[in-house]
Amino acid sequence: MKAGKIWIYPLAIVVVANFTGCASVPKASTELQEKGRSFSPDPGKAVVYVYRPYNYFGSASVCDVSLDQRDFGRLGLNTYLFGDVDPGPHAIRSRSEMGGGPGVPQKFDAEAGKIYFFRVDPGLTQFGIKHVNEKEGRDCVSQCELSGDNVFKYEAEQPVVVERRNNSPMSGKKKQILQMDEHLSPLPTLASERTAQEEEIIAFAAFQEKAKAWRELSAKPPLPEGVQRYRSLAEEAYQHQDYQAAVAYYEKGLTVEPIWAQGHFNAASLAGDYLQKYDKAVSHMRRYLELRPDAPNAVAGRQQMAIWREKTKSGVPSGSPTGSPAEPSNVGGLNLR
Repeated sequence: MKAGKIWIYPLAIVVVANFTGCASVPKASTELQEKGRSFSPDPGKAVVYVYRPYNYFGSASVCDVSLDQRDFGRLGLNTYLFGDVDPGPHAIRSRSEMGGGPGVPQKFDAEAGKIYFFRVDPGLTQFGIKHVNEKEGRDCVSQCELSGDNVFKYEAEQPVVVERRNNSPMSGKKKQILQMDEHLSPLPTLASERTAQEEEIIAFAAFQEKAKAWRELSAKPPLPEGVQRYRSLAEEAYQHQDYQAAVAYYEKGLTVEPIWAQGHFNAASLAGDYLQKYDKAVSHMRRYLELRPDAPNAVAGRQQMAIWREKTKSGVPSGSPTGSPAEPSNVGGLNLR
């Protein structure tokens, strides 16, 4: 009888968590609210709306939405996201912060001047996403509030296409990495023509493949000896409050073994909270969450990553070490082991 209670009790917690509480996100500015209500794409663009109507089931979980493998924003109850996209093929998907992995993507071909609506529906561990007709979409969006965590002007997140200086054909593997998938335009051939953002897009695409292979391993391999050495140096630097050196050592360890989840987590926490290097913090936290999407601190990690992104967008000065965290993160603190 006692054994039965031990197995049932955790399940009850999960079920209650899906039915209690209320997922919420920040409110958008008045200017963006007005733009969203206009239902008008910019010239030469299509516009995408994703909304989440009220649903008691799954109401405690915030929904992450991505478009072409990039963050589109986060949805609470009765909220929506929108953004302009270039004409052509795209893929959109949703993911619950309660875990369970991303939902099945919805693919669509955008035409300039048209509006596309998608509705998010919660499930037991995932959020589904469904294309709906324009009338239903307009009616529902009109009853929702714009999420403050909305990546507006989405085309700004797309790779910048420049004229090629080299007309030689690319190999299949190189083309796959540069394009990310069939939905995106190819990036420049020459590394010198790429921006830092484009380099990060390419690097993260390659990292996702490695992370997927690592997650599927039944037995995870031990860390290489070189990583152990850099970890010890990072821990020593942290104890002496030399946070810049600590991050540098973690990153050296990550060059030896990129699939080091705790190294990414610690580097993110130090870079964001102690050094105010928010871009670096987001980069490492993204990789930690890619490796450990169901970690106990994954939800808090996503929330903290959203805060760092907001600080970057709002023009908060970045990269000025203070020696102590100005705003401690809510991800459970460093785990130096």
